[in-house]
Formats: sequence, structure tokens, C-alpha cells
Amino acid sequence: ILKSKRRENCAEMQNVVDFLNGALGVPVMPQRRVVVPQEFRRQFKVYSVACANNYKPNMEEGDKILLPSSAFHELGRMHIQYPMMFQVRNPKNDMKTHCGVMEFTAPEGNAYFPFWVTNEETP
Repeated sequence: ILKSKRRENCAEMQNVVDFLNGALGVPVMPQRRVVVPQEFRRQFKVYSVACANNYKPNMEEGDKILLPSSAFHELGRMHIQYPMMFQVRNPKNDMKTHCGVMEFTAPEGNAYFPFWVTNEETP
């Protein structure tokens, strides 16, 4: 009985949607739209993750960085893809690499990177 009642409700809802679509001339049910990810471009003063107040030895391993909480709030308002991956570039030598975020605990204007990311000899 529950299944048939559910089917009746779905059929009634479809009838209402069909009627409104015809009467209004525009779709009542929102169409799924493609969201293009936005670009997050910021410049931070970079320090070794070993200088962070909440440093743990495992922070030197991997490709995760610490960013300020303002970055978290700004990224939260943007259409971004998860997991978050960033291309980072050193403007002094134009070296680039990719990384993710471990935490949003860095002081404003600063970012903390594992040493291997900040090493100028890294290709």
C-alpha cells in the first residue's frame, strides 16, 4: 500500500509540474547546470612548515600546505572542485608544483610549505 501511495504522489507531482511548465512556459524544476570552477589566485609569504606553531614531524612528508583561515572562507564561497588541489609557483624562479591543503591555520598573509616544496632545486 505504501508503494502504491508513493506512486500516486509522484504521479500527482508530475502532473502539477507538467501543468506549471505548460502554463508558465519555463521549466519549474531547475535544470542541472554545469558549474565552471573558479580560479583562486593569491600571493602569500611562504615559510617552512617547521616554523608553524602547530608543527608535527609528519607535516614535512607529502604535498600538503597550511593556509590562513581567510583562504578557507573565500574558497567556501567559490565554486571549487574537491579535493582542493593548487598549482603553486615561485615568482623568483618560475618553478611550479601542485599541492593540497592540510589545514587552514596559518597566520593571515602567510603560508607554510614542506621544505621540499620550497627548495629551489625542486624541478
